[in-house]
Amino acid sequence: MGVGGGGGVGGLVFFAGGGGGGRLMEARALGNYATVLKDLHRCDEAILSYRLCCRILQELEEGQMERRMLNGLSLCLVERERWGDAKEVCERLLSVTEREDNMALVRTRMEEIEAILRKEEEEEGEEEGEKGGEGGDGEEEEEGEEGWEEAQEG
Repeated sequence: MGVGGGGGVGGLVFFAGGGGGGRLMEARALGNYATVLKDLHRCDEAILSYRLCCRILQELEEGQMERRMLNGLSLCLVERERWGDAKEVCERLLSVTEREDNMALVRTRMEEIEAILRKEEEEEGEEEGEKGGEGGDGEEEEEGEEGWEEAQEG
């Protein structure tokens, strides 16, 4: 454990000294580390570092850096196809984004994520419908059997 109760990620120890400057330095280190991990496509590890970084930045009210880190986090979540988490991060990113051009990019990303989520829900509904027909309550089979029996009697 680092001086002042700092934590570690991926074998690295970050120092969280007494003042806000130490926390900001920790956030920068986590953010840099997360970005390197993202570039290496080690997204599961990057997601953890991004989340820790964003938590600190939100506490410190460091909006500009938080926006950059939320953007990287959302890209990692999309790469890992964690659509629900990606949507939540994009919603947060949209709430802290100031420039209209950046807001448009985030909205576009959110629309794509929402389309994927809708498609997955539809596919799950179709799969459940197919399962219901196969093993359901047996009503369809009974009706078919009754018709068969009547045909044999006649």
